[in-house]
Amino acid sequence: MDINENFSPAPQSGSDEKSQIRDETPRHYYGDVTRRLFVAGGIIVLVGMPFFADYLKQMVALSAFGVIAIALIAGFVNPRSRNVQILLLLVSAAAVLFFESYAAYVYSTMPLAGRGLLFAGATQLLAIIFFLALYFGAKTVRGMSPRAR
Repeated sequence: MDINENFSPAPQSGSDEKSQIRDETPRHYYGDVTRRLFVAGGIIVLVGMPFFADYLKQMVALSAFGVIAIALIAGFVNPRSRNVQILLLLVSAAAVLFFESYAAYVYSTMPLAGRGLLFAGATQLLAIIFFLALYFGAKTVRGMSPRAR
């Protein structure tokens, strides 16, 4: 039994629908790059949480949940599934919005001295990482579109 059989829906008689699982890796596949960016972003959040817990206040639990979600999503990266690539694209977009908005908030409300500057820099770095993941995710989804075949 091939492990991919678990992920490929069996064709149903009379159904013209095509599976979202592909047999080949798309030409413009950047999922491995996106996975590395997700893992790097998750590690930065995970390592930074203990050092910046006082800056995060009620968001410590949300940050821990976010790291788990990022790791799970990065683990699902698959060159043959367009749906997973779209999920990566959506999560990347949400992460860019969140981290960049929070970086702007931190910059405008917190003193940028010592740890405050380091926290603002880490938040901005996370926004950049997920921006790059968004870019490479968009290239992958575009390469997987029916017209790109």
